[in-house]
Amino acid sequence: MGLLYLKSDTSLLAEAIAEASGRRAWLAPPVPPEDEAVEPVGALRGLALALQARGRKLSFQLSGLYDAIAVSWSPNKKLTLAMIARAFLHLREGGTLWFAAMNNRGAKSYAKRLRLLGPTEETAKRHARLVGVVRTSDEETLAEAWRWIEEARTRFFPELGVWSRPGIFAWDRKDPGSALLVETLGKAPAGEGMELGCGNGWTSVHLRPRFVHLVEADRDALSLASRNLHLHGIPHEAHWLDVEQEPLPKVDWVISNPPYHEAGASRVDLGARFIEAAVQALKRGGEAWIVTGRRLPYEHTLKGLGVRWEIVRERGAYKVFRIRV
Repeated sequence: MGLLYLKSDTSLLAEAIAEASGRRAWLAPPVPPEDEAVEPVGALRGLALALQARGRKLSFQLSGLYDAIAVSWSPNKKLTLAMIARAFLHLREGGTLWFAAMNNRGAKSYAKRLRLLGPTEETAKRHARLVGVVRTSDEETLAEAWRWIEEARTRFFPELGVWSRPGIFAWDRKDPGSALLVETLGKAPAGEGMELGCGNGWTSVHLRPRFVHLVEADRDALSLASRNLHLHGIPHEAHWLDVEQEPLPKVDWVISNPPYHEAGASRVDLGARFIEAAVQALKRGGEAWIVTGRRLPYEHTLKGLGVRWEIVRERGAYKVFRIRV
């Protein structure tokens, strides 16, 4: 992918990693630079599919030591700092970690934190900031990196009944939209179902279906969701799928709290695609129960699908659709 098609922060990272030598890794969406010597690392299905189309594979985690690693911003600060820290610890001494973010995504704040790891080289242009820091064996620096990793560790929340971690939707709280969906349904519908965009699986845990297909584009979140359903003895099958590109299993019912943001940007069309995919996954006579933001215009999407639908519940900023085919 040419640099002209990348966001400013990502293009700065691409330029930096292209100039580096030795073993290199790339922890930045959407797609790594053309250089096949740069190892792409991540958990998103869309990135894996993009690489697959180019005859390449996505690594799920860093392994061994690298000479240079590029890391980009994510919407959750604790997760971003943990990614930076893990990358830093996977560098050879003298290797360089490169990080970039848009100015309106906290670039200056991240640069300040990166200075705790050592002297930095910084470039600010195109409304973004690129920061490079060299790996050392300084004990205080390494302790700081381990603190960032600890702050983003997976932990159990008794009040939620699930294991979770930063970077997952509503990772440490009960999302009011999902809670409204659970309250509206009371229990899972009969038959074989699906939670589309399952996150950490909180909704399925509290609806206790007889069997559910978990669908999620984030491999790490899917693993946690499966862990949580195993914990509660709920039979399930986990599917690492991209709703925008891949078909879903056929089921009797679907529940979903579709995303309408991606990488911090509004993606109302993504929520619409989730609703379309939910309808397409239903067997004849099946139902989908979808909770969305009250102001989001998904009625227009449903009108174009030729299905029966109604808003069965509204509270606060949320509404629940019941869709039948």
